[in-house]
Amino acid sequence: MLFGTGGDMEGGTIDFESMFYNPEAYNLYPFDNVWDEGASGTSSGFFFPSYINKIGFMDKDGNSLIKRAKQAEEATREDLKNTAKDAGVYDKHITEYPWNPKEAFLQTASNIFPTVALADWRNELVRTGIGKRIATHGNLVSTAEGVRFKVSEFARPLIKFPAQKGDDLTGCITVYQSPYKDHNGNIPDDMYVIVHDPYAHEGGKSLGAAYVIKRSNNISKPDDMIVGSYVGRPGMQDEYNSNLFLLSEYFNARIGFENDRGEVIPYAKRTKQLHRLLHEAEILSKKENINIKALGRSYGTSMGSKQRKDQAEIYLRDWLKTKRGVTESGEKRLNLHFIYDIALLEELIKYNRTGNFDRVSALLVGMLHLIDLHDREVESDTVLTAEDNFFDREFF
Repeated sequence: MLFGTGGDMEGGTIDFESMFYNPEAYNLYPFDNVWDEGASGTSSGFFFPSYINKIGFMDKDGNSLIKRAKQAEEATREDLKNTAKDAGVYDKHITEYPWNPKEAFLQTASNIFPTVALADWRNELVRTGIGKRIATHGNLVSTAEGVRFKVSEFARPLIKFPAQKGDDLTGCITVYQSPYKDHNGNIPDDMYVIVHDPYAHEGGKSLGAAYVIKRSNNISKPDDMIVGSYVGRPGMQDEYNSNLFLLSEYFNARIGFENDRGEVIPYAKRTKQLHRLLHEAEILSKKENINIKALGRSYGTSMGSKQRKDQAEIYLRDWLKTKRGVTESGEKRLNLHFIYDIALLEELIKYNRTGNFDRVSALLVGMLHLIDLHDREVESDTVLTAEDNFFDREFF
């Protein structure tokens, strides 16, 4: 028997969560997961929601007054959301008074990111299936006309975090939004960048993670969002790098990557593709007391210092929380609401410095490169007209 709350298990949450959601593998008694949204029919441990046997909300026989308990808790949550000066107060309350396992396993003490908002969006994706409808999975192939994206029913994206023993880690290319092309059929330079966290050796648990980010621009909307990805660990590292550079060509996107490990630069040299790499990021700001100098490695960026990681985490937190408007019902929409990769959302929710978070690491590297490119505007050779609409575009 294992038990605990979020506040009790900050150090071992991911291991505990893996056991909770895979009870048979650990010789634990399995239950139908009727608590998490969209999870009925899957196994989990037993969960005791905070609205059961809540003090002040039981009848004289000890039966839980669930409806009234939920109403009271909803009022408390809404009040904290609107009045708490520190968002961490609201997040911590959620983990201490959870309604479902996903809320109980939120990382709050060691996580700078908006975990509750991320979890709410993850739950919405699971409940509605929006992400599945937007994502298209397949492979990239070189043709006489250039790189083409081929949809494949055999493509298997990695949608679980952490990956389980025995999972196929090959991965595939995922496209959420096809590349924008002007009237000449060209993708503007610097409209897209690829942010990449490489893995170092054959063997091990790390994945290669690459995301295509469409930079803020005045040519094509929506922007400032992830429009494609490649996460996996195929049998050969050269196979991964080949797909990475095909992705670069398909989106006309240069690659920003962590240069402390991996074979990105050697592969680019061997295949004469150094022009597809972003130069080493450098961010200097006296006003904000930021001093991230280039280390003379020519390409990519290092994440080897605490200052770099601290600043990258702040940039990523702010990027996730950037406002994008409101829904018809008046709900705020942030950048995080344009992420459709559930495994990435899971990593952001669980993130801490000591764990293995390949997808988040790619975004952390990417934030430094995006800031470095901030003043470089996206330009097109042609001017948009009223006829340049969604239905005129080539999809893949």
